[in-house]
Amino acid sequence: MKKISVMFLAALMLFSPLFSQAAMVKTQALVDPAAEWLNSPALVAKMLDKGIDPAEVQARVDAMTASERAELNAALENMPAGQGVLEIAFLVFLVFVVTDLLGATDIFPFINSINTSK
Repeated sequence: MKKISVMFLAALMLFSPLFSQAAMVKTQALVDPAAEWLNSPALVAKMLDKGIDPAEVQARVDAMTASERAELNAALENMPAGQGVLEIAFLVFLVFVVTDLLGATDIFPFINSINTSK
């Protein structure tokens, strides 16, 4: 089994350059995601709910310099898309504790399984 895994990984590493691609990217392609994001239907609906005119927002974005648009794109990239990381880590910990209690795993030595006979 180990030999098969090694052979598979070796083949994967050998053939992976055949599937990779690289190309030149225009500057406008890096700047325009902010405009696409501002034109998304969900964001337009939120702006309308808050009383913001989407045309005014679009006019402000159009008036931005290239550096301001780059800053906006960087801010969009840094926005918290992965909120709840601590909750997920706690959930994983809780699953490990439960599996230790049930005797399926032995990850934490301080947790005694409920299935062991004394």
